[in-house]
Amino acid sequence: MPRSRKRRARNQTQSHVRQLLTGADFLDNAFGSRAQTPTGDGGFAEVPGRVDYASMREAWSDLRKFLLPEFEKLNPGKTCYAARLFDSNEKKPDTSPISGLNVTPIVNLFPV
Repeated sequence: MPRSRKRRARNQTQSHVRQLLTGADFLDNAFGSRAQTPTGDGGFAEVPGRVDYASMREAWSDLRKFLLPEFEKLNPGKTCYAARLFDSNEKKPDTSPISGLNVTPIVNLFPV
């Protein structure tokens, strides 16, 4: 039997919310992280397939109405990671994590 949206939204942790807002999963305990491997020329290449984008999209659909207005209040003129990824009309949106955002007040509303 499918779980309700309300229940799924409650199951999101601070790590999940932080990744929706910034794209970063520092401890690899939310939706997964994009691993990087050295290229040999001093650069790094992403190793695809480690992020569970289907679960991330589902969580964003559940939490968007709450997270987006709160994010925009704290970060005027900025777009959060999940909005850039899932709400954009671009064919290939930028999937690199965003730094320098104020997301702590929002993240702290969710369980650890």
